[in-house]
Amino acid sequence: MASSRGHFLFHRFFYLGSVIVRGQKKNYSAYWLVAALVFFAAFLLCGFYNRPASDDFEFLRVVKAKGVTGSMLFFRDTWNTRWAAILWLNIWLKCYLVTGTFFWYHLITLLALITSASFAVKRVTSYYLHSPLNNKTIFILASCIAMALFYSTFSIPDTWFWINTSTMYGWSHIYAFLAIGALFSKQHTIKDSIVLVIAAIFIGGGNEPFALNAILISGFAAIALTKTNAANKIRMLLLFIACVALSFLYSYAGNGHTVRSSLLPHPGVTGLSWILVKSLVKFTLLYLPSRLPAILLFLVPFYFLGSNYKGMIRTRSLVRYTFIAGAILLVTALAPVVFIMAEMGPERAWSQLSLYLTLGGAILFFIAGYRFRERIELIRIIPFTGIMGIALVIATSVSAVFQAKAYSHAWDNRMHSIATQLTTASDEILVTGSLPAPGWLHSAEIAEQPEHFTNQHLQHYLNTPLPIRRIRNN
Repeated sequence: MASSRGHFLFHRFFYLGSVIVRGQKKNYSAYWLVAALVFFAAFLLCGFYNRPASDDFEFLRVVKAKGVTGSMLFFRDTWNTRWAAILWLNIWLKCYLVTGTFFWYHLITLLALITSASFAVKRVTSYYLHSPLNNKTIFILASCIAMALFYSTFSIPDTWFWINTSTMYGWSHIYAFLAIGALFSKQHTIKDSIVLVIAAIFIGGGNEPFALNAILISGFAAIALTKTNAANKIRMLLLFIACVALSFLYSYAGNGHTVRSSLLPHPGVTGLSWILVKSLVKFTLLYLPSRLPAILLFLVPFYFLGSNYKGMIRTRSLVRYTFIAGAILLVTALAPVVFIMAEMGPERAWSQLSLYLTLGGAILFFIAGYRFRERIELIRIIPFTGIMGIALVIATSVSAVFQAKAYSHAWDNRMHSIATQLTTASDEILVTGSLPAPGWLHSAEIAEQPEHFTNQHLQHYLNTPLPIRRIRNN
């Protein structure tokens, strides 16, 4: 029944989008609105089908035993020091223990992503444009940013759906948008300061590599503003830097980072520098090109925004500075990961690069719209990019939803089988076969060896002395 309701919601979203297009044939924004509606439906359906996986079982066990804050303190001193993100994680794990679903977490995540991106778009455009944008335009631009960020993410499952890490990486992007909106306020009210402080605390205590870059970017911005009459904005930047730094230091003071560091190789400065160089080349040649299509398709609306801009822009200088800043941020984003892990690290650790690609792409499309506003041939191809954006979302999201549905049913059946064996088995619990591909979700697959950490987490969560082992189908 719940599955039928989910697919009905998906089809209603798509029908609404088709009605919008038929009624506004010359309104190119309708293309991206349709894409956004389909994307929202798919995101929520995958959230509905999401299930605990891997480390989630260990965090569920500890939060049941120690509570929200007790679990955070436990992991801060034993494994993961990202205290702000773990507090947020624990709140939603408590919710899962009551409701048995992650749907509400993903609903709040989606709403927060669109709201924060809208807040940033509204504040930035109001700061620079002579006339404010209407709410519909703000919503479409924010939705395009959200889709570009999502599809340019190097690990969609870990950044947006695995609750254990999406509270760290995905939510740090959400708070980054809130910080941008607060910093671009014209009045700098108390509310802006509160929003900025909350965002800074979460970034500093939820995503250490991103926190370091946030301090670096804010510091350069504050130095650049010393030559202008912007004392209030400098004070806001200094407040942001201070709060990020304090939250980061509280994370670093936990013993968990020492525990994790003891398990990692330490090749020395020369070795790490060579690994960094190889990582930069590998990222630029192999990973970056695969994410550019999403940037090109979903950020085209910013071309329209630039074509309507009436002020003056030194386009060549702005383009040059954008690429220079991007190159610097690439190094400063990968360097902490490499120097900590002695490798490129998991793809979720590069999530901040997706944020920089998205924001940089929006800036470049704005400049292109301003520079080439008279080029009619460019305007003519824009509808095709919108159609391609819709096609990309439908092609990827429909597949992801059906994969997630099949995966969730297999997960439910496996857990039912394990629950049955808990009352009948005497030596060990056997899990037959493998879980299907989870699509956008993070897989809860366990290993054939009972001592593997995924098996151990599940065993401890179920509070059974029986080892759990996966066996292959004959």
